[in-house]
Amino acid sequence: MKPGDLRLFVAVPIPEAVRGQIALRLGELKKAASFRKWVHPRDLHITLQFLGECSPRTCERVKERLGEMAPTLDPFRLKLGDLGLFGNPRSPRILWSGVEGELEALGRLQREVVGRLSPLGFPAETRPFRPHLTLARNCRQRDFSLRELEALWMDDSVRPEWEVHRIVLYRSHLGRTPMYEPVELFGLKKDGED
Repeated sequence: MKPGDLRLFVAVPIPEAVRGQIALRLGELKKAASFRKWVHPRDLHITLQFLGECSPRTCERVKERLGEMAPTLDPFRLKLGDLGLFGNPRSPRILWSGVEGELEALGRLQREVVGRLSPLGFPAETRPFRPHLTLARNCRQRDFSLRELEALWMDDSVRPEWEVHRIVLYRSHLGRTPMYEPVELFGLKKDGED
């Protein structure tokens, strides 16, 4: 990484009230499972596109593109989903929460972000978009059971729902807690705007 470069990604932020509800459950999950790193509640987000290391000039061009795009898209609603895993189910690499709700709108937003930024040298990922909130990384257990954690997670009837009305360009600060700093916020179309 060159001096002055920024490590960036574009994401849907999670509202403070929802983060608070998740933080309460994370406290319970931590007692039942051993992961090397639990995500700080302020770092919870849904990644739309990881950009990696960017020069300040490229960062400005990214902000221009996102600023043009965001107001053309309608807000939509999401709801916290079930827990899931990436990696070996007995010792997973990632513990995450899925999302439910208007997933077509979320997918459209993700494709728009990728489409607007790919001309700047940020190609789309080859794997399909799987929206989620990372909760923890690198399980230390060899006998991990998702079923035990699911019993501690939120029942469907109490899972929070929220409106997505903006996206954020975040900067990563490796080794810091919280790790992600908003660089700029981009509002989606306001009600009644055309």
